[in-house]
Amino acid sequence: MVDQLYNAFVGAFGNTNPLQVFSLIWPGTTLDAASYASADTYGPLPPNVEIAQSQLFDLYYPVATITQADGTRVSDRYRQALEHYGPVPNEDLLKLQQVVRDRLDQVITVVVDGKEVSMTLLDQFNLLNSAWVQKREAWGRLKQAELKKLRDSGDADWWDEYILWYENIAGSYIDDINAAYNRLIAEFPLTAYQDAIAILDTNEAASLLRAKQDVRNASLPVPHQIGTDFMVATAIPKDWGNTLVPSTKFTDMLASPEAQQKYLDLCVTQLSGQISAWNAVLAQVPPSVDKEDLANALEDFRAASAEYSKLTRDLINAYTANAVTAVKIYVESQLPAADQLANANALLEVMDPDATPLDAAGYDKIAEDIAKGMEKLNGATGSMVAAGTELGQKATAYLQARAGEGLREIIAPVLAQLTSQLTILQQQIANLQSSAYRTIKLREEAALTPPPPSPGEFPSVTDSLLNRRWTEVTMMVETAAMESESSTSTSFSQNNWNVNLFFGSAGGQNSEASENFAAEYMSDDSSIQIGMLATKVVIQRPWMHPEIFNLSQKFFRVIKDSITTNPKDNWVRSKLVPQALGGGGGVTAGTAGKNCEAVNRTMFPAYPVALLIVKDVTIKIRCKSNRTQALQSYSEQNSSQGGGFLCFSVSREQASSASNKSANSYAMAGDYVFRIPAPQVVGTWLQIAPDDKSEELQPGLAESIARSLGFISKLKEVVVAGPLIEEPPRAKRK
Repeated sequence: MVDQLYNAFVGAFGNTNPLQVFSLIWPGTTLDAASYASADTYGPLPPNVEIAQSQLFDLYYPVATITQADGTRVSDRYRQALEHYGPVPNEDLLKLQQVVRDRLDQVITVVVDGKEVSMTLLDQFNLLNSAWVQKREAWGRLKQAELKKLRDSGDADWWDEYILWYENIAGSYIDDINAAYNRLIAEFPLTAYQDAIAILDTNEAASLLRAKQDVRNASLPVPHQIGTDFMVATAIPKDWGNTLVPSTKFTDMLASPEAQQKYLDLCVTQLSGQISAWNAVLAQVPPSVDKEDLANALEDFRAASAEYSKLTRDLINAYTANAVTAVKIYVESQLPAADQLANANALLEVMDPDATPLDAAGYDKIAEDIAKGMEKLNGATGSMVAAGTELGQKATAYLQARAGEGLREIIAPVLAQLTSQLTILQQQIANLQSSAYRTIKLREEAALTPPPPSPGEFPSVTDSLLNRRWTEVTMMVETAAMESESSTSTSFSQNNWNVNLFFGSAGGQNSEASENFAAEYMSDDSSIQIGMLATKVVIQRPWMHPEIFNLSQKFFRVIKDSITTNPKDNWVRSKLVPQALGGGGGVTAGTAGKNCEAVNRTMFPAYPVALLIVKDVTIKIRCKSNRTQALQSYSEQNSSQGGGFLCFSVSREQASSASNKSANSYAMAGDYVFRIPAPQVVGTWLQIAPDDKSEELQPGLAESIARSLGFISKLKEVVVAGPLIEEPPRAKRK
């Protein structure tokens, strides 16, 4: 199953770069959307957003197809790699540069103002060049002064006067400037001088020195609460953080209107279950006027729940589920009546190819009956919500009174649960309407007028302009796939992850979790559907020059081991990199794991160039009907331990409302749906660094470098002067 998930991401976002490996981050890193959002999408990022983004992009991930941040930073590893490199000087280049310097220092005799003067070639250039530069500067100052004088005079035709002045005087000054330049090129070998300067400016280690300087100057301080420093990293697109917010507070990427209706019924059932809890509370309340108010509110709530249940049964029992869905979509969306029959049958065929098409008379009757039924059902739902709210208000008022203080510990938790379930129910009603609307929109059956209810409540690339940057990724896994081994390799040596895990990231489950899960909860024909919105964010590091490693053959290193990848592993620079590190193409999982270990022993084998971010994740499982509730309990237990599902992380945070929950789930009649709306990083693209072809610094190499620089021979001749010691002058004695 790990392989299928990995391949689904690679299929949607992969590329053909042979030196890039996609690594699945297991478990994912949950993101706080507010930390990366900026109100200004064009100007500079706020400092707190820039710091949060840069720290996220600076995480280092060991090379493997399944990986996790190891706690180090890319910037620190990159800085250490540069610090271990030094340039190997080109002896021939140094000799050539010395010849050039000797020629420029050669003394020549020139005529200046009719007198012979001895000076170096460099002095002659400075003399002639200065004369040319001075004449140009003098002419520029004269133009500026004249222009200012005429403009400040107040004359209306001051610009015309300036043009007339320029025409009369410019020629002589320009001729004088050109004469100075002609003398420069006539008396001095200007072209040869420029070539000589270019030779002196040549340095094979210039790129290394520039890289060291840039990374040294890029570190910025941060408040001590969040670290010591950070290195600025930017993203493409720049406003990626503004799209992280989940598309809905209760997301189901795989939901159909039928599934939404199922969950709405479940919400109502859970809300109705509050009646027993409130009966227990009411038994503890002493006789009083307040108790009568609570009892009456509870009776209204019970009656509203019973009415809703009756209307739901009447509506569903009257027609097949598919017919109900097909017509409900069109009734709720208020489509034009002209093509309702054809469009309803088209949707009905999509949802159930074996369904009997509706005729005109049958459609009219169904539409009318269901419209009335839906109207009654919506009214009953509203009445139940209102009755529940009234009960909550009565209970709150009772708690605020002195009489309720003694029962606070009993009433408060039940009241909080009632409030939470009312909120979830209202949100699910909006989701059902949005689900119906989206089903039509994706089928492109007709334009909706008026606009659909709650168009932003259901996640889709068609619902939001921001979501159009995201890709819908869906996949299905059969039971048999969970029992086969995976070829993916991992950077975690303490765990055997070469199996298809389902709850592998949940609470430290062992390698048999996937097989046990399939055997216990799934039948032979069961399946797992996974859907989500995913996007790729490219990382830019202005202080980083990875191209420097292409020049490693010109450097020496001061440590024994290779800094980037080892050139002895000849597969690293080939098209076999993804297979050699991930398994496949004839490379076994065991060999791939050893290759990963070998690569990760170096200091800077790779660096992340992009992150894969997902949100609105839905996992839908068709399991054994008699194990549905057990599965829900099992998953909630694992989720509370800070684990998750597959590579998707689940936070330990428990919230009181659906909008703040990092994960939520429901199970009913053989269907189990688990949703993870929160955005999280689930993958990274690692760019493999070039082979390290530098030479280890040994005594022989060190002596050769020093000799080529001329230090060994010259140091014997140079006497290093000490500090200046001078006695101050004294007054003369009389």
